[in-house]
Amino acid sequence: MSVTSDNIRKSFKESDDRRDAGLTTPANVERYDDIVYGEDAASQSLDVYRPKGADGRLPVIVSVHGGGWVYGDKERYQYYCMSLVQHGFAVVNFTYRLAPEHKFPAAIEDINAVFKFVLENNEKYGFDTEHIFAVGDSAGAHQLGLYAVICTNPEYAKRFDFAPPKGFAALRRQL
Repeated sequence: MSVTSDNIRKSFKESDDRRDAGLTTPANVERYDDIVYGEDAASQSLDVYRPKGADGRLPVIVSVHGGGWVYGDKERYQYYCMSLVQHGFAVVNFTYRLAPEHKFPAAIEDINAVFKFVLENNEKYGFDTEHIFAVGDSAGAHQLGLYAVICTNPEYAKRFDFAPPKGFAALRRQL
């Protein structure tokens, strides 16, 4: 690991710890925590949040955390994601593999795996797969943008060893 990565991780964590001090899960949010979606349980886990007592399928938001490509995890974005739940969404909040330990396009592969999880687990978690949205913060927005290009530009997509999950391409054609 680099000195720069270490410094970013330390300073960002201190700031995030101050921001989140004393926050708790709202009483009207149901959580499903620490679901492993890849081979690396420490770096590839996700949480699903839903409004407590909500019946049926809900539009789903996938949240891609920021952190300069070298920092962050789902814990740092849980309270933001739960605030989205309070507007009637199911939310998938996940941790992805970070640089420099994991080289590009590891995080993009993880985003792809999370969308695959959403499609494959729509019954279990009540995801409305015809209404899938995504939000990214900072580096997460950058990675989400790259993933969107993979989903919409066949020439660019050829540069990668993975493809969007089956069924996902059909959904984007409806937009």
